Amino acid sequence: MTVSKYVDFRGDNHAAQGHWNDPPKTIFQTQKKTTKDQPAGSESPSTSHSTPAPDDSSPDATKLKSRVAQWLSKLQSGSLTGMNKRKLDDANKKMTVFYERVDQGSIPSVVLCDLERILDYVDQKDFAQANTAFIPLMQQQVETEGKWLLGLKRLIELQQTV
Repeated sequence: MTVSKYVDFRGDNHAAQGHWNDPPKTIFQTQKKTTKDQPAGSESPSTSHSTPAPDDSSPDATKLKSRVAQWLSKLQSGSLTGMNKRKLDDANKKMTVFYERVDQGSIPSVVLCDLERILDYVDQKDFAQANTAFIPLMQQQVETEGKWLLGLKRLIELQQTV
């Protein structure tokens, strides 16, 4: 049996320079799809995302806001206890960020289209599709919309329990 010495791939004095366990910065960058990764007949990488390209008629943000508010009021009037009650309180706090951004008109139309689709799935009690639609939205918009998207995720989970 031969034993080989472990070679530190990060270079000399990596730990001494204060970088003991830093992950590479490339893992934090979003990955663009290449044309090689796409199936035949799909759209170009610049337009490939989870939603179809929005047209001039993006969903009305105030209607989406009222739908989310109806969810919250329905859940608050229900009989949630223990951990679910705390999840609801947390989701309510996080969704205030959503309400403020709707009032400011600062939510992109792509996000509103995805949100409308997710709300439709939950209204149809298709929670698997709602979660499937939520994942790319969260991955693509976590930096700008992350706070209230976590609240939306909690609301979806709570809707499943009702």
